Amino acid sequence: MSCDDEVLSIDANGDTARVSLTDYGPLRRPLTIRVLRRRDLESQRFADPWGLVLQHFSILLSDFAEENVAFNPKTLLAVSLVFDRTEKGTVVVDDLGLAQLHPGFLTARVPRG
Repeated sequence: MSCDDEVLSIDANGDTARVSLTDYGPLRRPLTIRVLRRRDLESQRFADPWGLVLQHFSILLSDFAEENVAFNPKTLLAVSLVFDRTEKGTVVVDDLGLAQLHPGFLTARVPRG
C-alpha cells in the first residue's frame, strides 16, 4: 500500500472529503513467521511464511469536514476505502463501523500529517 491510500466520505448533498490512512498510522506488511523449529518441515507444511496483522484506524468525522468545509458529517451517506494508487496487493477488511469515541482517546491523539 502506498501513502496515497485513502478513506473517502460522501454526504447526502454529494459533497466528498478524503483523508489518507497513513495520517492515522503506518500501513503494515504481513509478518514473516516460523511455526516449527525445523525449517525443512516448515516449507512442506505451510504454503506462506507470513501472517496477517490486522490494524485499527479511528478517523474522526470532523477530520473529513476539515478537508472539505462543504462536507457535512451529520448527513454522512457513504464511506469508501480507496486503493487506486497501489500497484498490487491484498487488502483484508474486518469490522467497519461508526462509534462515539471515549474522550480519553481524543486527549492522546497524535496530530495528522
